[in-house]
Amino acid sequence: MQRALILAALVAAPITARSTPSGSPGPGRVGERVDRVEFTTSDRLKLAGTFYQPKDDRAPGAVLVHDAGGNRTQLDAIAGRLQRLGFAVLTFDVRGHGESKSSKADWNQLDEKGRKTLWAQGVRDVRAASEWVLKQKSVHSTKLSLLGYGSGCALVARHAKEDENVVSLTLLSPKPSDLGFDVRGDIEYLIGLPTYVVAARNNHTEAMVEEANKLAGGNPYIELFLAKPKATDVLDDHKVPAKVTGWMSDVVRPKRGRP
Repeated sequence: MQRALILAALVAAPITARSTPSGSPGPGRVGERVDRVEFTTSDRLKLAGTFYQPKDDRAPGAVLVHDAGGNRTQLDAIAGRLQRLGFAVLTFDVRGHGESKSSKADWNQLDEKGRKTLWAQGVRDVRAASEWVLKQKSVHSTKLSLLGYGSGCALVARHAKEDENVVSLTLLSPKPSDLGFDVRGDIEYLIGLPTYVVAARNNHTEAMVEEANKLAGGNPYIELFLAKPKATDVLDDHKVPAKVTGWMSDVVRPKRGRP
């Protein structure tokens, strides 16, 4: 019920962090502030991130989650675009990745079973990141957009199930099941939540989206964009960042005449 009220309104353990200005943690432009930040998860793990400061107060928040084995820089281009569209954006390194590696968590040192366990714990990281963003003074406390890339889709879809502040979900190259997550099931659970899926041309993702929209009883809530056939990765398609950020902006600031 609360999620429905929040979406309708679009048309009308504690987290700690410190922010330290960094020379060039992201692709910010003149007049745009981009800071390196740190925040702590419920199980006391410190994570590194980059916060793209909004120019205006009560900005919609966005959390972007990279692929397994990657790091937050994979989503720099999208984060920068969202910032210019008025979002407050946090990208971060999931535990065991990038600057969030530690002696207790290092993706590159784990076997398959260990990686599944580590990624499952990443749900706590997304929760901490989401809470941190929504607590910033410049951010609207009930407008959160989530974006996942690759296996990051599994983490953001799972978090969206428990966070009523999530108003949109963007999935870049999702898999129906991934590292022990039932992504298909989580998406179907989220019927009604505006969702944008970007995928290469393959039957698995297209079928997953078609089936989920059928379950919505004639009210499709997932929009699918297929990357160029020659793109080995969806991010290789230069149209993707603009398509994704434009859609995300339309969800939190609907154009006149849009439902």
